[in-house]
Amino acid sequence: MAYLLNALGRHPAEKVSISSSRGGQFKTLITTIKQLPGQVAAMTKYDVWYGTGVLRPDISSGRGVAADVVGIRELFADFDVKPGGMPSWDTARDAISDLSDILGDRPAAIVNTGHGLQPHWKVEKGSRTDWESAEDPRWIEAVSLFRRWGRLVAHV
Repeated sequence: MAYLLNALGRHPAEKVSISSSRGGQFKTLITTIKQLPGQVAAMTKYDVWYGTGVLRPDISSGRGVAADVVGIRELFADFDVKPGGMPSWDTARDAISDLSDILGDRPAAIVNTGHGLQPHWKVEKGSRTDWESAEDPRWIEAVSLFRRWGRLVAHV
């Protein structure tokens, strides 16, 4: 996970939520990218995932909600190979290839979850990728971007 977040250009001081699950037991915490490796190392017997948005610096508990996100660093998709999902691993790889062609870029990383593939495309940090609060027009634009992205992924 640390490799992935580094490949996506995450800054060590950025806040991120990590969640874990094992046997129906769900845990979540807020940490910094710098502290993440130590936190994840303690969860080796759990399924572990992270929230993709950059969280406000003052968030310290819970998972964070959409209004707590103050930046984006990636576009991602989740292609589970299962009935009602992707029919095969090859189809999942084809979808990643098609999306990469549309974006004009390859994913920074593709995670094999054991149940499917999760491609992660890096979003370069810039004046439109970070904002102060959910009242900022850039936050509204990011919400709109992710809705459009979700529709594109579903279409592909």
